[in-house]
Amino acid sequence: MLPFELAERLKESYNTSVEETFSHKLPKPILIDVRNLALYQDKHIRESFNVNLPTLLIKRYRRGNMSNFSLNSFITTPEGRDKYLNIINEDGGQYQHDVIIFDDFMDETDKDIYWLKGGFEAFRLWDQKDEFIATGLESGPSSDRDSVSDTLTEYEGQEQQQGSGLIAFVISTIIPEFLFIGPEITKEEEVKALKDKGIRRILNMAFECEDVLGLKEKFDHYLKLNIKDSVEEDVERALKDAVDFIERAQKDKTPIYVHCKAGRSRSVTAVLAYLIKSNQWTLKQAYDYVMERRSGICPNIGFVAELMRVEEGVFGFKRNNGAVTEFDIRKKEEMFDMEGIEPLSKTPRTAFF
Repeated sequence: MLPFELAERLKESYNTSVEETFSHKLPKPILIDVRNLALYQDKHIRESFNVNLPTLLIKRYRRGNMSNFSLNSFITTPEGRDKYLNIINEDGGQYQHDVIIFDDFMDETDKDIYWLKGGFEAFRLWDQKDEFIATGLESGPSSDRDSVSDTLTEYEGQEQQQGSGLIAFVISTIIPEFLFIGPEITKEEEVKALKDKGIRRILNMAFECEDVLGLKEKFDHYLKLNIKDSVEEDVERALKDAVDFIERAQKDKTPIYVHCKAGRSRSVTAVLAYLIKSNQWTLKQAYDYVMERRSGICPNIGFVAELMRVEEGVFGFKRNNGAVTEFDIRKKEEMFDMEGIEPLSKTPRTAFF
């Protein structure tokens, strides 16, 4: 979408009442500004929302692959969240609002969402009279930086937050007699519980979890990957190493325990990457499968973005309305016809899809 086209859409939406929307006029577009918050505070397009979220996830959201995904959770100001919900709810939720995404100099194409050609700077240069440009906050004295901190706290460092309280040592069986997930190992009785299940290899995905019990000597193989539970963490190389380690255990028919601090984010991400790459499952299928076997999983949003790249690397497809367009995936019945793998229930729970 070019700057003048966006301006026309905005003019039309400003002059369109709810009643006119029901008369088949275009509903208000949703403008998503993914620039740095400081830049947004300085100048932004009126009625836009500053969103702290990778654009890859926004694309998935619009394509219907993240139906329970709450975009308003990532809007960085309380005023913006309220305004977003008003736009969504003012027509009773009956109309599809076009989403227009931009950063500083964006120039991308996607048939399911609109990208503002040239980004904010192109629009700012076009709007010489500042007809559509706002400066600072449009309403309310609340601290945007506090709200951003709150948003990131909700999705980043989720395992570390568990550190203020006791983490129950619960071992979840992902694949019987082979793959297990759980929290950090801190007591000798926990070591015994693992050995009682026949576990002989340990994959530690947590930067802060040290081998204080001498696990290297107590298990056949022990690997620690120093990953922080942060949306900023680059986990591409670590996930490859994790998948390789799990695949070697599978080849050797040796049970393996994958853990992080609380067994909710980093360890889950490693297991999801393994299921996607080794079993050729989609991310949604892998996520639903693991969710059924370990409640409360919650990989941070940056890890989910990397898992999407893993999925696309395996299948070589882009999605359109949730359907595979360039790869003929096996039928679900065939997908789960593997030793030790049980099919999903009819109503899997999921947090992201």
